Amino acid sequence: KVGAKIQKTLDSLNRHRSARENKAEAARATFVRLGSPRATAKKSWPADVEKHIWPISKEARHDSMRLLCEHTLITQSAVAHPAWPKLIKAIGGKLEKCKSEHDEEAIHDLHLYTTDWLLTALATPAAMAHPKWAEVVAAVCASKFKAVGWLSIAEDEMKALLAKAKKHPHFAKVKAAAQKAFAV
Repeated sequence: KVGAKIQKTLDSLNRHRSARENKAEAARATFVRLGSPRATAKKSWPADVEKHIWPISKEARHDSMRLLCEHTLITQSAVAHPAWPKLIKAIGGKLEKCKSEHDEEAIHDLHLYTTDWLLTALATPAAMAHPKWAEVVAAVCASKFKAVGWLSIAEDEMKALLAKAKKHPHFAKVKAAAQKAFAV
């Protein structure tokens, strides 16, 4: 009897874990589709993306922002869209607006992850090929600094971005912006 109860509990736990994994995969697939050529060709694409640029203070929607940066805003078709720079800057702008909404530790965590994701997205070859890439990186750096100053946030990601961008024609502009906002 005890063994049967344990097995029943294990089966229940596995069903719950599978449901969470299925939900996570469905969410990822949604953001992959949102970055597809078909989705970015729609007039509504910028508005569709903006729906996911939530107020950074809402921790429950952190996964949406991560998935947006990891699967939508890094695709060739997303980066080629005229609204791409504005959308990346909009995420950075959210960093500035949540200073007073949380205690210092919560602010640090929220900014840390969002800035990490943005800089990782901006370090992709597609993003670096965009004509306004340096301007967008500088805007993200300025937003980070306005929000949290010299707090140690996303420094490794900025160093990685700078390492990849050494031969970029606008490297000097990006490096100057990084030095104003990060201890790099």
